[in-house]
Amino acid sequence: MCLVALSATVGVNAQGTFKVADYCLKNNLAYTSTVGADGKTVNTTVAFAAGTVISDVPNITFTASGATDWMLTGDYTTNTVNTTYNGIEYGQIGQAQGQSNGKDGYVDGGTTSSVAIFTPAKDGKLDIIFKFGYNKKFYVAELTDAALDEIDLADSAQVHPYAYNNSQYWGGYWNADNGQYYEGTAVDGTSATKSYFTGCTLDVKAGKYYYVWASGSKIMLCGYNYTVTAVEPKTANVTFIVDDSKLKTSTGYGLKGSWITATGAYDTNWDGGAEHTKFFDDGTNGDKVAGDHIWSVTVKLIADAAATWKWGVNNAKGNWLYGDFEFKVTDAADQTLNHENTVGVNDMKSSATIVKTEYYNTLGVKLSQPANGLNIIKKTMSDGSIVTSKRYINK
Repeated sequence: MCLVALSATVGVNAQGTFKVADYCLKNNLAYTSTVGADGKTVNTTVAFAAGTVISDVPNITFTASGATDWMLTGDYTTNTVNTTYNGIEYGQIGQAQGQSNGKDGYVDGGTTSSVAIFTPAKDGKLDIIFKFGYNKKFYVAELTDAALDEIDLADSAQVHPYAYNNSQYWGGYWNADNGQYYEGTAVDGTSATKSYFTGCTLDVKAGKYYYVWASGSKIMLCGYNYTVTAVEPKTANVTFIVDDSKLKTSTGYGLKGSWITATGAYDTNWDGGAEHTKFFDDGTNGDKVAGDHIWSVTVKLIADAAATWKWGVNNAKGNWLYGDFEFKVTDAADQTLNHENTVGVNDMKSSATIVKTEYYNTLGVKLSQPANGLNIIKKTMSDGSIVTSKRYINK
């Protein structure tokens, strides 16, 4: 099997296009028609071996398969007539041409059978553009590794269950007048000698093989276009909790972390240090019970299994309190992250002054003055906020 490098264009929308005519011009493989001394037309074709893999378009390969060689045909240097399919122009003079298949529905119909095999690495849409006549029947089979191991490709009855679309792309004729595919047994004989151009669009899936062939005529591909289907990223609902139910001193918290606020995508710069959102203690936004001093908020993050995520907490005034807590978002599974507030500080950097100081023991009993042992100190500030701390006193 030989590898042929073909030209393709790839855009930001993960789209790749292969055009036979462009390839032949680029590689000086022009099919030419000249008139000999005897007045007869002499044609030159360029053959490429059956089994050649064309994989220049990202995420998909095209294999020109069959019992005999394929040919590159067309007068590329002088004929610039194009046909358009789904907004893309393809040269009418310039085809990758397989040999005729005389067996209806047979992929392997003998020594004259050819088939184009498309193998996508990702889900996407595949436009196949080709030349045809009224008497050409068209087939597409969507096969798997298991099917290829088990069925006889020369048996139409075994291949038929794998028809890509039984009503549209399996053994009907092409209607050249309106470009639509239809089932039929008879056609207008006056048009039988004409050539027409059209295309088909397949929704293809990674891990499957799309066998495309014709009977009653040669398969003549002008080119193909493949667009990878956009995949929505996996997102997880992550609930962050700051539990202040023991000290009950905070008037609110703010969430910071290693992601972009607008998108939920991982960001080592913590979105420039911006606070993503406030926490809630009102029974909304991921908070379960209003007024229980358990502050919560749920955000949607885009899964990134390779990243080590971090989060931290601001106080009610937007000043950094504590954090750098690590977590992972490997998939779309919801998760809850808890932190128990123990520092008793809501507004460490506040300019407010102390208006009252109270002391409590570890059981929460108010003391008239500091006592030996561990004391909980509660300070009421001039702005109404509460600041608590712990101090061990040994008189």
